[in-house]
Amino acid sequence: MPKQAGPISGEQARQLALTRLRQAILRGEMVPAQRLVENDLAEQFGVTRAGVRAALIELEAEGLVERITADPGCAW
Repeated sequence: MPKQAGPISGEQARQLALTRLRQAILRGEMVPAQRLVENDLAEQFGVTRAGVRAALIELEAEGLVERITADPGCAW
């Protein structure tokens, strides 16, 4: 049985997560004050958590998301 590939990583993961998150926000699929959890998003998009985190940092700089610093679950 062939080994199943893991999640996408690196720049490709960041770009995929960034595109999918931005589209979901702008289409209203993710609403204001909705909690975004890095682990959940990584699983949903098939990318690493680091890729999701990099995308969220970029979206935060654009003003599309805010980080919840007191949340130990890495939520935005």
